[in-house]
Amino acid sequence: MKLKAFLSTIFLPFLSSSSVLGAPAQGTTTHRKFVIYYGWYSDDKGKLGQELERIIAAKPEFVISPFHTSIGRVNLSSEVIEKFHENDVKVLAYVATGQGRRELEGVLGEIKTGLDNGADGVMLDEVAMLHRNWQVDYYKAIYDYTKSFGCERLVIANPGTIMVNEKVMSVSDIVSFEHQWRLASQLDWFLKYPASRYLGISSNDIRDVMGYRVDEESSTRDTIEAWQGRIGYHFSTDTYITLAPWLEKYQKALEDYVVSGADLFSRPV
Repeated sequence: MKLKAFLSTIFLPFLSSSSVLGAPAQGTTTHRKFVIYYGWYSDDKGKLGQELERIIAAKPEFVISPFHTSIGRVNLSSEVIEKFHENDVKVLAYVATGQGRRELEGVLGEIKTGLDNGADGVMLDEVAMLHRNWQVDYYKAIYDYTKSFGCERLVIANPGTIMVNEKVMSVSDIVSFEHQWRLASQLDWFLKYPASRYLGISSNDIRDVMGYRVDEESSTRDTIEAWQGRIGYHFSTDTYITLAPWLEKYQKALEDYVVSGADLFSRPV
């Protein structure tokens, strides 16, 4: 978190400016939705909260959540995973890697627990910059292990910055630039890959990281801007451990945008 906070002070003028992104070519815009939620799905008695239904109502392609709560209880219970799957929502288990310095056996064990219990893949957080061979080998081992459960298992790598080496694309299916998604187009390898391999987030999880407060209005604006700038997946929220009170209005605005775009391209020229 300290590294991300430091980087945000360097890139803040760029992060808060929509002029960084060039206009996308016609027909390249994608509309892919996901939800990131690190909070709990049930109380201490096992009763499910409203968060599950709110996420399902948003109709994301996948949701990212930790398998266990901060006190060691199972968060992604079989009931939770089944409800998501019944509504065509994939479940990705959050796994921290400590910049590639966390013991590999522990990482693989955590991945196995999630996948054995129905998760559809993993989101690797605290991913190293991959400028050293041992780092690439570390994440290649994780990627190969995850795929050993089935080639359809999804691996997201989150270095949280554009400073990561292009080699991240060989050890993940999707790379997350997190709050630095506006800067991604400046990478010399950005156009080599489809928009569906990039992910961005706008949030208030790190103070002033965006240069403005993410709210009901800016949430929609950011996601649309990200889609138009070839960031295939984008999600706006307040904090990672909560669902924003404006989630429903934000999702409705995105649906209206997608429908209006479809109508536009379906009209005869």
